[in-house]
Amino acid sequence: FDNVFVGPTAAPASISGRVTTAEGTGIGQVLVSVMNLQTGEITYAYTNSFGNYSVEGLEVEQTYQQLAGQNFGGDT
Repeated sequence: FDNVFVGPTAAPASISGRVTTAEGTGIGQVLVSVMNLQTGEITYAYTNSFGNYSVEGLEVEQTYQQLAGQNFGGDT
């Protein structure tokens, strides 16, 4: 039996939040993208009817950028 340290085994991280109007009302069906700035990997989630979202399974000790919008890169 050997006890060998193989490094940290932290659980995955998550980011959650709420998308609202200027008046504070939650906005449903908004696409939220979370990009890992080190790897360029993008994870997506949609807000629920109250504007809440959660993105899970993210790597710890990384920097992320969040964007929210109903029309990314499309015609307006």
